[in-house]
Amino acid sequence: PEQFRRYREVEIKHGRVAMAATLGYIVAETGLRWPAALTLDGSVSFSDIPNGIAAIPAIPGLGWVQIVFLVGCLEEHDLHLTASPPS
Repeated sequence: PEQFRRYREVEIKHGRVAMAATLGYIVAETGLRWPAALTLDGSVSFSDIPNGIAAIPAIPGLGWVQIVFLVGCLEEHDLHLTASPPS
């Protein structure tokens, strides 16, 4: 039963990530961008980032560090929520 609950939680999480990614791609294809700079020095703006896979090399390295750190924090928080006994 516990393994089934974990599978259900993971399936819901993956579904939400997939929906958010799809919505993000659709919004980016319409040309909507944040009217701000992606870097602190203003050298890269959100409008400079292409859509899809081409965005991967266009995002600065520290941006990827922030993304990975945020995902790690969210996963760690979720791990603590699921590790607690049900009440």
